[in-house]
Amino acid sequence: MRDYHVYDLEIVDGKIKNKYFQNEISNFVAPSTKPGPKLYCVVDNEGNIHYIGQTKRSLAARMRSGFSPKSGSGYHGYKWRHNDGLYKLIVWFMSLEDHIETVEAEIVYLIRDRLGNWPLSQNEIHFFQSNQEQRELSEVLYENILEEKEKCKSF
Repeated sequence: MRDYHVYDLEIVDGKIKNKYFQNEISNFVAPSTKPGPKLYCVVDNEGNIHYIGQTKRSLAARMRSGFSPKSGSGYHGYKWRHNDGLYKLIVWFMSLEDHIETVEAEIVYLIRDRLGNWPLSQNEIHFFQSNQEQRELSEVLYENILEEKEKCKSF
């Protein structure tokens, strides 16, 4: 079992208006606030998976860059930020040994293979050869996504 946090984000006019953690308005909480490897998934209030990402920065820094891309950099930011509504942000705390880019790609593949489509707002993904341990970890995280996705119906 991998530790993870689930935040509810309220997006209005392309910005995070409110963040909720454990049903309370909150900022991101540790270890989300610390640098270190993290994988994250964004699911809308209808249960649609929008994005799988990874970062080694604090979650606030990663969200800031995804919501406020610098013009001329070639990076366009999160596609899903343009759709107002409620989103679940599932964040797993990883170790450097997890090869998070490989696990990220495996989760995206599982979504495509099992649910029939790529995540709705996935901009790109880099695929790497994976080993059995990485595939097993990806399965666990995929199951976490499905569990949280089901909760969206009561969002």
